[in-house]
Amino acid sequence: MYKRCFILLFMSLIIGCQEIPEHKPKSVQAKPTPILQPLLEGGLTWHRWANRDSARVLNKPILLFLYNQRSFWCRDFAQRCFNDPELVREIARITWPVWVDVDKQPDVFERFGLGGVPTVAFLKPNEEWIAGGKYLDPEDLMDLVRRVSFPFANPNRMEALEIQRKELQRRSKLWSQKNPRPKIDLSEALLGRVLDSLTVAVHRGIDVGPEGALASFEARQSIDGVTSWLNTRRDTDGVFFLFAHTSDGKVVDREKHLGINASVLATLAKVGHRHEEIGEAGKGLGEALLESFVVDSLFCAGFAAFETSDGVPRDLSVYSGWNGLAISSFMALYMTTKEQQFKEAALLVLDVVVSRFWQEDGLLEHTEDYVGGLLLEDQAFVARAALDVYDDTGEAKYLKLARDLADGMLVHFADASGALRDRDTLGHPAFPVGDGWLPSANGVAAQVFIRLVEITGEQVYQNATRGILTALIGPNIDGAASMGALCRALNMYLVLDLKTQNK
Repeated sequence: MYKRCFILLFMSLIIGCQEIPEHKPKSVQAKPTPILQPLLEGGLTWHRWANRDSARVLNKPILLFLYNQRSFWCRDFAQRCFNDPELVREIARITWPVWVDVDKQPDVFERFGLGGVPTVAFLKPNEEWIAGGKYLDPEDLMDLVRRVSFPFANPNRMEALEIQRKELQRRSKLWSQKNPRPKIDLSEALLGRVLDSLTVAVHRGIDVGPEGALASFEARQSIDGVTSWLNTRRDTDGVFFLFAHTSDGKVVDREKHLGINASVLATLAKVGHRHEEIGEAGKGLGEALLESFVVDSLFCAGFAAFETSDGVPRDLSVYSGWNGLAISSFMALYMTTKEQQFKEAALLVLDVVVSRFWQEDGLLEHTEDYVGGLLLEDQAFVARAALDVYDDTGEAKYLKLARDLADGMLVHFADASGALRDRDTLGHPAFPVGDGWLPSANGVAAQVFIRLVEITGEQVYQNATRGILTALIGPNIDGAASMGALCRALNMYLVLDLKTQNK
């Protein structure tokens, strides 16, 4: 059925239709977003991240609630805590409550998130961290609210805490001066350490993500990380769940996230040409994404992890970077299957992403109603997608798009450390390092740069790759299990370096 639907979609674009029929999944009813806001609007007056300066005027701590629309746990937490009359009164009296949809503002999540949602973070008005937690009972949240408020009601206590904080900062600075980080060489030995960490993590049942699984396959031909996904996350319709709470996959978070599924699809497609079962799983996933995730010629954010009386809600939000991941995955699937509809899907989505999200400064906005600045992930993911299309078509416009985005990343997101960073409106840096729901934006950017080195030979891209890898892999080597995208970039860098030496 998906083939017939997609052919109709593609034909409608050719003949000039502005509206493309929505593709609805067979077993669910689409419900418009926002999904979660009604639960949050019962008792509290919530404020946007852009209005957080009011906390400084009122001398109140910020209660920052990080959520996404599709999470069962966010929904349950909101129902239990933010509809409790006594708790709501205390939160309103003591704090300045701010909510942030982490899909729309991932830079804020990068700074304050605790690895997942929901996250509740208490901040000073100047945005310094005080305390926080993930899923809390109403009683625990009430206790935390009252404890956080105590220093604000006692100026002497606040002054004492500030003195203590400055002393800890001084000691930390002295320690770092006495124990400088060793210089990191981008070598086969470093790659081996990261790959070993990925292998150990997989054998322990730790998720290394699609990029980590692909890194192990590309460097060592290991498919253990891939098969772990197939065995624990796949639903009956071929789409993958967000998270497995147990290694056997019997307890899962049933949210269906576009970013993760697109990354999984790319991995399955690239491994599938060597392994038939994996290839079939990839084809089935591609068909399922076209069947249920396409809305107005772009891919929507995904499906909630809960049901309502109307069925499973679908988050119709559209993000440029997530669609970039989907473009890359469908190009990989086309290269494996040679089925033309997958390539047509990728080309169509790329054209629409550029036409809808392109800015006058030559970069891509995150989403149409985004209130923050530009984000690194959007530029990196779409630049990689453009290179994937260019590799097949050879059309100069796609290479130009990739170069424009790469050059924009170097101008807008460069940091003295050598890595790239997002910044919020106050200039606070957030470095996307590890793979989470999405691949590391720095890792994907490094992949883009090293591929541009191979195509153009330009030294600036090689320097950019080396800067990212040197800045991020060494200091974070203990977290190598989450550095699949950076590991792939390091492997690509070393392969190209070897080719150059052998010329």
